[in-house]
Order: sequence, then C-alpha cells, then structure tokens
Amino acid sequence: VYREPASRFVASFVGDNTLVDGTVETDPLRVAVAGTDAMLPLLPDADLTAGETVTAAVRPEHLRVVRDGNGGETAAAAGTTSDDPTLAATVESVECLGEAYRLHCAWAGRDLLVRADERAPVGESLALAVDPADVRVLRGDGR
Repeated sequence: VYREPASRFVASFVGDNTLVDGTVETDPLRVAVAGTDAMLPLLPDADLTAGETVTAAVRPEHLRVVRDGNGGETAAAAGTTSDDPTLAATVESVECLGEAYRLHCAWAGRDLLVRADERAPVGESLALAVDPADVRVLRGDGR
C-alpha cells in the first residue's frame, strides 16, 4: 500500500506524496504535468498510451538533490525542457526531522516535498532528480 498505492486516495492517505495530474508522452516515456512545461520520467516499458491522462505520485524520499562535481546544484533552469531529466524547485520552508530534513518546495506551480540529508536555505533553487522506477502512475481504474 505504501510503495504501490492502488489509487489517488490511497496515495494521498498513506504517507506523504506529491500528486500531479498530467498526460503521458512517449519517446521518451514521461508524464507532462498539466498546465506546465514540467515532465516526470517514466520507465520505458511502462504499459501506458500516449495521450492517456494519469496522476503521478512521487514520495519525498525518492527525490534527491543533484549536485555538480564541486558540491553545488546543477543548472538553475533544470527541468524546463523535455531533454532535462531534473526538476527545478525552490525551497519555501525546512523542517528538521532529526536524522534528515523535510524540504517544502515550489515546483511547476505546485508543492513538492523532498526528504534530504542536508539542510537547504529557504529561497534556494534546487535541481532534483527522481528515478523513473520511483514515479508511480495512478489511473482512474486503479491500475
């Protein structure tokens, strides 16, 4: 139930999830987030059809801050093109969880939760990555 919720309701009820509606695009397979230029990557062998309307769910622990070789974040414009697999987000607030931090971020006009090992300053722009295997696609029929 936690790792593979069967519906939007279950995904919103069990743990924290970022839920976004969008349309499936192919080549590469991804979800185009409704009303934005943002994309979420999907596994290439997922059983989805181009143009299909879905809800994508991503857990905070599956997002990671992408750093360059010098320890800094990658390009600030990350996630703005279909060729860039990262998501550009801005930190709005930070909660200390003891062993980690919960970053409340703004991404593509939506709220996005990120569980991070390091604190990030409020207002900082982050490049985030998510493995396509960690993007759960929810359909209206519960598949």
